[in-house]
Amino acid sequence: MVASGLNADGLGFAGNLVATGLSAIGAVMDPLQAVFAAGVGWLMEHVSCLREPLDRLMGDPKAIEGHAQSWKNVEQRIYDATGFFVAEVNRSTAAWAAASAEAYRRRAHAHADGIQAMGRIADDMSKATTIVGALVGVARNTIRDIIADSHQRVDVLIG
Repeated sequence: MVASGLNADGLGFAGNLVATGLSAIGAVMDPLQAVFAAGVGWLMEHVSCLREPLDRLMGDPKAIEGHAQSWKNVEQRIYDATGFFVAEVNRSTAAWAAASAEAYRRRAHAHADGIQAMGRIADDMSKATTIVGALVGVARNTIRDIIADSHQRVDVLIG
């Protein structure tokens, strides 16, 4: 929770903060149920046959994180490639003296700026994927907690 706050993921941080506060209130009111729910929640996150249905229903946070990192990698590769392109244009045209050489360099730099715009789009996609991942994480934790707490509701219905 602290890590998401430090990474400026405000939405995920706020959702986790609310969930933590509600869990703390529930733990004070019924500590045994809180321990049982925590055990069930831990099992659902760490036992693959219990985690996989939750992953299919709500999404896999690690996979979403991987997609966000892929967009960051795309952004970096674009910036690296355009940096190399601009350096190569400057190096290969350094001896050129005609007015057309300067026009060529301006055109190459404009092309590089256009390509770097795709890098900014990739950065935005990474941020959007991270935000969606935070939303999925909050929803996933809520569903997991509802399932973990469901034994108490079944006892009320039966008893």
